[in-house]
Amino acid sequence: MARGSVTNNIIQYRSDLGPLTASHPQLGREVRELVERLDKTFSDSIPSASHGITLEEAMQNVVQLARRDRDAQRLHELLKEIRNLNGFENFMSTDYEGKQFAMNAAKDGSIIIVSACEKGHAIIVTSNDVEFIWLEGLSEPEAKTKMAALKSTTSADVITAHKSTRELLEWLWRTVTEPVLLHLGLPVREPIRSPRKRPSRQSTGIEAVSKLPRVWWIGVGCIAQAPFHAAGIYPRNNRAAARYTAKYCVSSYTPTIRALAYAQQHINLEPDAQLHQNRALVVTMPRTPSDHAEAASDSHHKLDDTPSYRTHGIMFAELDVATEADNITQSFKTAEVPCTLLDSPEPAMVLCSLAYHNIVHLACHGLVDSENPSKSCLVLQRPTDIEEKTFIRDELTLADIMKVRVAHNTTGSSLGRLAYLSACSSASNRCDGLDDESLHIAGVFQAAGFNNVVGTLWNSQDGVCIKVAISFYKYLFEIDKMNEKGKGTGRKLGCADALHLAVEDVRNQNEYWQAPYYWAPFVHWGA
Repeated sequence: MARGSVTNNIIQYRSDLGPLTASHPQLGREVRELVERLDKTFSDSIPSASHGITLEEAMQNVVQLARRDRDAQRLHELLKEIRNLNGFENFMSTDYEGKQFAMNAAKDGSIIIVSACEKGHAIIVTSNDVEFIWLEGLSEPEAKTKMAALKSTTSADVITAHKSTRELLEWLWRTVTEPVLLHLGLPVREPIRSPRKRPSRQSTGIEAVSKLPRVWWIGVGCIAQAPFHAAGIYPRNNRAAARYTAKYCVSSYTPTIRALAYAQQHINLEPDAQLHQNRALVVTMPRTPSDHAEAASDSHHKLDDTPSYRTHGIMFAELDVATEADNITQSFKTAEVPCTLLDSPEPAMVLCSLAYHNIVHLACHGLVDSENPSKSCLVLQRPTDIEEKTFIRDELTLADIMKVRVAHNTTGSSLGRLAYLSACSSASNRCDGLDDESLHIAGVFQAAGFNNVVGTLWNSQDGVCIKVAISFYKYLFEIDKMNEKGKGTGRKLGCADALHLAVEDVRNQNEYWQAPYYWAPFVHWGA
């Protein structure tokens, strides 16, 4: 399936060179130099939906492409030489990525590829087989209409936003997730219990979640940004009758099967080693300046009287990131994880810090550029006058993050465990024509070497962001302790399970049960 070409190219260029360098140092060094140059030129040339460029830009592109062609040709020659060496027959190769490769990637759970192109269908990959099923209720015209409605939904009218989101989630459940989960043999049509008594929580915590299977979703084409993880029917007065994806499995997303396999290969540290190598970075932006220089202020006056959103709008409300930071840094302290806090930093400072921390939490506003996704960004600031303490808005863009490479250990495993993006639309790609590319902030953090990324599909409400983040780290470090002591009763747990539980805590509160626009955008990407 032709999708995720950007991600696949980055993964190929960032493959581990440790074994080659150890066995053949000169070849390893030359390949590394070529790969680093190709990686940089590839990161600098993320596609844009805009076709208008200047003559100077066009000339620069020609020069850059010529250099890249020369490097690519030399790399091609080297790869032919290396693949003739014993033990390196498949070095940086995709030729072997057939059915067995996909089944190997599904060793920890099913991979579901959903497409609405022409006639709706799904490819279901398990560790035992690859199957094709028709999704009779899924059509391309209706999918385009539904997804366009999701993109146009905003927080301006919260009641309408919740209603529209509920309708979307019900449609997704009936057309996609229910038939897929039924095919996997999950009990999605079990008898409905009597609503006379208030039902207990669907899950009783970590032990119950450990018994749920994992599922990775890959949306194709117009349905690439669909929230399969939250699909379901949520009756107002009878929760026992509710049917939704999270009741039957723990969901994650991956842009391609190859990207999932890459992330799995880089998570091979023992639980106790992982726990003791944690080092956290927390970045907060309580107040975001405008495009014009503003004086620093200690006031907590919001820019408007509406609920505070980590929104993709240009008017930036102040965020209660202090509460979020205080609680999660306390979680780090309790778990004995060293933590660095950067409050209102410049982008350069964050970029310098990313490569040296394996847990990164960014609490700020986010912007999505629908014309050129490389300009999508997390919104930070930079000083214009140090003495006057004036600042102007600055941006940590997708193109900036793409150039980061997180440190690896001696076995080749990425030390980037988690990037938690507590910002608006950090897992959203709104660029028409590039639906199949994970050209969003979450995607590039994964490409940079973070094996788990938490992001949002649309603008998230500040209070809910705080609740989810606090619960997430509470569960994550409880899971770490269980893994370290070998006390788990089911499969090995991780970041996806912590997010599943954190969102469940919010969703099951009475005030949020019928408010899916608040809790449905949170997603996990990675292994």
